[in-house]
Amino acid sequence: MNAADAAAAEQAYLEGWRHFWHPVATVEELDAPRPDELGRQQPLGVQLAGQRLVLARLAGKLVALDGTCPHRGTGLHVGWLSDDGSRVVCRYHGAEWDAGGKLDCFPAFRVEGRQPPEWRLPSYEVAERHGLVWVSLVPDPKLPILDLPELRQAGFVRTPWRVQTWSAGVGRQIEAALDTYHFAFTHVGTIGDRDNPRAPEVKPEVVGDRLTFSYTIDQPANDGIAAEGREREGLLPVTYVMQATPNAVHLKKVSEAGSFIIYFAWCSVGPRSTRWYRLIVRDHHLGVPHDVYMDFEDRINAQDQYVVETMEPWFVSTDLEDELHVYPDRPTVGYRRWAASLGLRWV
Repeated sequence: MNAADAAAAEQAYLEGWRHFWHPVATVEELDAPRPDELGRQQPLGVQLAGQRLVLARLAGKLVALDGTCPHRGTGLHVGWLSDDGSRVVCRYHGAEWDAGGKLDCFPAFRVEGRQPPEWRLPSYEVAERHGLVWVSLVPDPKLPILDLPELRQAGFVRTPWRVQTWSAGVGRQIEAALDTYHFAFTHVGTIGDRDNPRAPEVKPEVVGDRLTFSYTIDQPANDGIAAEGREREGLLPVTYVMQATPNAVHLKKVSEAGSFIIYFAWCSVGPRSTRWYRLIVRDHHLGVPHDVYMDFEDRINAQDQYVVETMEPWFVSTDLEDELHVYPDRPTVGYRRWAASLGLRWV
């Protein structure tokens, strides 16, 4: 691919993602103190689809604004919140932007008794869900945020959010979660059995606003699938129940231990860079420290990262002629076809 084609592919990739909800921060990150050198609280700067944004609670309202001051291009994330908490202030010339993105004050004009220019920053759809802040760059995103109903059900506990950034596209990472037969090769020493490379028979289907499928596989015993008191040895059957949107996966493992849910959500930061968020929810081994499960899943994710970051191209092509496929690839081929039907074009 020459430079022009590569640039066009990157632009098409980023444009496609504008039409969906994306996780851009944890609520904990949003609400954390961010004082500048004078003690003024700064807004939270994030990146989505190659675009700078700032997040803040202005006058009690959660807002997502364009992160670049249109006056001289300064990043608003280096500014601060006004004393009353109702505006974002640009660090360069003090322009003050309200919750709707309207220029409320331009100090040089104020001292001369002039009205400020009628400027407005783009503002974007924003929501809090599952402890994450989600943003859509269009007013009518194509799909709702993937649900995590176990957070509302009694008997489940949750870990803190884990956050990482990988040098790969969203599709490559979501396919690592949807792939059903790489365990024996990629995940040796964690959830893979090198003597069991069997590919489960899977028939993915789109139901409503999500891709769904399930399968059962034998995996090495671990704290996520073994009942309390059982020796951690041998293989145990695990049923995977998968639900996905183009950039989120609800992965439920059902085993003798109970239900173990891994919820992944991915944000396309820019070309070749994706930030992911992972939450674990379970209804068993309630007294076991969260770190036991988080550290184990970190090992699994590191095994995937080692492989995924080598893939070329860095994005998943929605043109099925671009890569070779075999019958066990039905979940990932199904994902690509569905993504293409939603207007995502990664070629």
